[in-house]
Amino acid sequence: MRKVYADYAATTPLCLAARMAMMQAFDTYGNPSSLHQTGVEARNLVEEARAKVAKAINAEPDEIYFTSGATEANNWALYFGMCWVSEIEHDSLTSKCFPGLISDGSGVIKDIVRSSIIPTPHTISVGMVNNEVGTVQDVKYWGEFAHSRNELLHTDATQAVGHIPVDVKELGADLLSMSAHKFGGPKGVGVLFVRRGVDILPLLHGGHQEAGKRPGTENVIGIVGMGAAIEWAVSKLDESVPYLTRLREKLTDGILDIPGVCLLYTSPSPRDCS
Repeated sequence: MRKVYADYAATTPLCLAARMAMMQAFDTYGNPSSLHQTGVEARNLVEEARAKVAKAINAEPDEIYFTSGATEANNWALYFGMCWVSEIEHDSLTSKCFPGLISDGSGVIKDIVRSSIIPTPHTISVGMVNNEVGTVQDVKYWGEFAHSRNELLHTDATQAVGHIPVDVKELGADLLSMSAHKFGGPKGVGVLFVRRGVDILPLLHGGHQEAGKRPGTENVIGIVGMGAAIEWAVSKLDESVPYLTRLREKLTDGILDIPGVCLLYTSPSPRDCS
């Protein structure tokens, strides 16, 4: 019997581009912080991957900080100030932030809690794509809303990057999190995008890596794999988005043919992204 893997929202298989790039990088064993030739070679690989990630989301390379994954990136982004999220976000956000955003039955964030006794947030965090039902949020609206209140916007784009177009400038995002294993990259590596001009304190201490913001020797092999995977995934968006949309609709139509089954979200579905 052929095994079918369909849990891509949880994690994706390592794509061929990432696999090949990582195999080649195994021969570059230097520490990226070292000044000798092997160290410089490793540093060059890290910076090439940083440039690929930046290009994929229309950011600048110096706005990209490598992490161990989106959970670390989320915690780092929202650790140092009052933040508001909705109750439908990932645990790495809801466990730290105040549930000040209100979502409806379809998973769309519609409003904020309005109360004079609740502290004003420093940052509003809106997940770009919900990890359970796939609802695509209007992040650009929430960016404009946050900036009108002199607040920052963070978006957890873990389920979005590599699956739909993501442009940090168009969205107005100040901070954005992602994880490589969601778009064909390796597990254990992610990114926090920090817009130029936003001052973020280190979550960890003890080294100068990542512009002094995220100490610890960089995971060169994982970072190389992430760079290759994001480049591959973004290059396939024009094909993958309509193809996956057709598959989703075919599956949904088939399930709805079962007597007594209904969809618990509004129509047209806010998950549409094509």
